[in-house]
Amino acid sequence: MSAPPRRLFLVVTLTAAGLHAQPPPPAAPAPAPSPATPADAASPAAFPAEIRLSSGAILRKTSLVRWTTDGVVVRHAGGVDPIRLAHVAEPDHTRLRNLQTARPAAPAPSPTPAPAATVTVGGSIQLPAKSGPPTRFPNATVVAFPGARYAQVVAARQSLQLPPTATAADHLDAWQRILSELTPLGDTVAGPDGKFSLLLPAGQPVFLVSVARRGSGRQTEHIIWLREVPAGETTADLGRAQAHVYYSVNN
Repeated sequence: MSAPPRRLFLVVTLTAAGLHAQPPPPAAPAPAPSPATPADAASPAAFPAEIRLSSGAILRKTSLVRWTTDGVVVRHAGGVDPIRLAHVAEPDHTRLRNLQTARPAAPAPSPTPAPAATVTVGGSIQLPAKSGPPTRFPNATVVAFPGARYAQVVAARQSLQLPPTATAADHLDAWQRILSELTPLGDTVAGPDGKFSLLLPAGQPVFLVSVARRGSGRQTEHIIWLREVPAGETTADLGRAQAHVYYSVNN
């Protein structure tokens, strides 16, 4: 029987020697174990997927809806139901109790600001002129009265049948007698530009009254403005639409 070929033996020997000459690469370090998450951490993932009740019933596919004072509202395979913790069997009872205790405290509700006691109502007093810019009425007094009495005041004035010979002074005196029965809410004086500003009780309607006059040549206009201001409105100009005008002849 002939000996095996030497060349094949040498090849196998060199290959084996080469394998032993190179040490295996170092193994990769094992990843550090992640810190254990407490089973009862207050997070959605920690909420049990099933809850066993003391009656023996099992709620499956459960998820948290909200906590209540003595229990929890859960969504489950059969719907949504409130559950008292006293009706939950162990160990689910303890787990839910720990979750309830660990939940973040609800933020305190923001305080509701108290409604403002007063509101500023502003405007201007002016009438169009025959030519040029409108006439403004600086230093005119503006008085505010309760808006609930406005219709009564207008009706009372219309019921006063003054004779055709009544003068402008008679008409203004009639208005004055009616308004004197009311208690004003406030008053102010218009500035040099005819603008005014009044601080009035908030949340209620008012009506404004102002009296002024303008004259040119032989005739003088006597004007009394009445303007309703609904609750919440803060701009109230007195112009032609709110003016009652009476004329007198200058001597």
